[in-house]
Amino acid sequence: VQVTLPDPPLPQAPLYLWLRGDAKGRKTTAEAPVSQTAAAPVVTATNIRASSNQLDEGQTVTIYARVSPPTATGTVTVMQGNRPLGTAALMSGEANLTLSSLEAGSSSVTAVYSGDANDSGSASPPLVLVVNAKNPATPDNSTAPSSPPRQ
Repeated sequence: VQVTLPDPPLPQAPLYLWLRGDAKGRKTTAEAPVSQTAAAPVVTATNIRASSNQLDEGQTVTIYARVSPPTATGTVTVMQGNRPLGTAALMSGEANLTLSSLEAGSSSVTAVYSGDANDSGSASPPLVLVVNAKNPATPDNSTAPSSPPRQ
C-alpha cells in the first residue's frame, strides 16, 4: 500500500496504517507502523556560457550559469580546476559572475551548483576560455637623446 503524505511532510511522529477487511471481504483489523522517508532529491543539470570565450589579459568576462529546474535555490561556484573563482546566488535558476583576474593562456572553467534541501548538486561541462597575454609596451622614444643640430 502506498500512502501520499502532504507537503510539507507531517512532523516526525509515529504513523500507523489501519486496514479493515481481507482479500475475501471478511472484516478484520490490522495495525502496522508506517515509516516516513524523505523524497529523493530532484536531479539537476547545470550549464555554463561566457560573455566571450576569448579575451585579453585584464579584461573582464561574465560567466552565466543556469541550473535546471529553475526552482533550484542556493549558490553556484565558478571553478578553474580545483580553484574557486567566485560564487553567486541563484535567482530563478540563473547566476552571473564577472571575473577580471584570469591569467593569460587557455583555461577550463566549470559552474558547480551546491544543491539545496530538495535538489541535488551538479556541475556543468567545462567551458574553455582563452586569455591573450598583454603585448609588451611599445618603447617610448621621447626620452632618447636627440641628435645635435647640424651646422
